[in-house]
Amino acid sequence: MKMDEKLRYFLYAAQTLSFKKAAAHFFVSATAVSKGVSSLEDEIGVKLFNRHNNSIELSQAGQAFYENTKYLLSDYQHAVDIARDSNRTVKKHITIGFSSIYEAELLSLVLNDYVNNHLDVEIKLKHRSVEQLKQAVADRMIDVAFTFTNVERQDDLYSEVLYRGDYVVGVSSKNPVANKEKISTNQLSQQKVGLYSQYSSEVAEKLFVQSIENLGFSIRSVQQFESYELLMLSVALSQCIVFIPRIFVKNWNFPGLRFVETKPKFDTYEFVAWTKQPCTREVSSLIAYIRNNLQHAIKNQLT
Repeated sequence: MKMDEKLRYFLYAAQTLSFKKAAAHFFVSATAVSKGVSSLEDEIGVKLFNRHNNSIELSQAGQAFYENTKYLLSDYQHAVDIARDSNRTVKKHITIGFSSIYEAELLSLVLNDYVNNHLDVEIKLKHRSVEQLKQAVADRMIDVAFTFTNVERQDDLYSEVLYRGDYVVGVSSKNPVANKEKISTNQLSQQKVGLYSQYSSEVAEKLFVQSIENLGFSIRSVQQFESYELLMLSVALSQCIVFIPRIFVKNWNFPGLRFVETKPKFDTYEFVAWTKQPCTREVSSLIAYIRNNLQHAIKNQLT
């Protein structure tokens, strides 16, 4: 019989002063418990129990032995758990936020490879408005947020542009500008622009309009759409036009749509990472991985 079995039998019998209760607890016979305790007594050379016809009691030596061994098994199990935990990979968590389908598509180009190369990291994803992302990063509810614009300067928030590109205009094939090689500022001023924003973000609309106006464009109005499908259908029906980063045109196959360039080029799309400083080593590593691999992933996507 193993030493730990003998000790378990002794400790439970010492607590309950009953071989029968110890036997029931360990699903063995009372005889097995009695033999185990007797073997332990023989091994250490003292009697641990005074045995009577229908009861047992701890001897003086048994009481001393019990006081010095009652935590031995729990301490042993604790030591085993610590050893096993130290040998087990403990996953680190990174919560990522993003503001639109564009950022989600860019992240999809690199996150799979990142996760496969960092098995100790677990990624959690949050889709939020620009306003919600900014607040969540400031409150450290989100570790890093990816969006299409820089935030207004804030002491403890840091933003880094990871990719820059230009927009093209998605229009209905029935729209008079669909056959133009490029859309001019005058032609654009007659159009209503659809903006995909699941959370009706005032900041997203404001920043988007500012970026258009900074290039000398003007538009008739902006309408936000809560779903990509509704936005694309509205464009197909000539109810609005949509600005799409050029890198995603191949993925946005929707019947009745044409994509036209602008004149001058609308080159203000930015893929930006926001973090609150100081950020963890894991978050810094993630951003560095995206920075170093995104351009190559985009190139593969376009070919």
